[in-house]
Amino acid sequence: MKKLLLFLLFPFLAFTQINIDKTCALSQNEARKYADEVVALSKDKFRFFTIENRQDTDHYIYVPAQVTDADIGTGHNYMNFETVEVVYKTFMDGKNADLKIPGVKTYRMERVHGQFLNIFPFWQKYYVPEATTENYKDYQMRELRKGQMLVKFVNLDEGYWYIDNVFCAKTL
Repeated sequence: MKKLLLFLLFPFLAFTQINIDKTCALSQNEARKYADEVVALSKDKFRFFTIENRQDTDHYIYVPAQVTDADIGTGHNYMNFETVEVVYKTFMDGKNADLKIPGVKTYRMERVHGQFLNIFPFWQKYYVPEATTENYKDYQMRELRKGQMLVKFVNLDEGYWYIDNVFCAKTL
């Protein structure tokens, strides 16, 4: 019976996991799951607010859970609050104008930024598990090279950091 229960739970557990090997080419659903996982692991509680489209990037904006849409108002007033933002470069994978193939809209994780304590748990879980709050400033704990991907954890000062997808061979 235990084996059957474990077998039935496995798809649910696999569904919630993020595959960082795919951060260079995510579907829209995968991009949202990646962004949702960042805030699910954060120290503070956030809720999804909006997606802002800017040229060929999509910005997934998360605001504190207790902040209402009325508190934010109109425009970019969400910037008055602590936020977590996940930015994706979008491109049409497989597009070939010569052959009139439109391609498929694909998302490349470009960066995640927010307060250190809100994005470090994600960095630690998915990128550098051996990173701790004692050694996170060591350069070995601030980058991941995997295959043809280079991702860095960068200090912006004043407690703000970002996860930067420096290089993805697939989309170059």
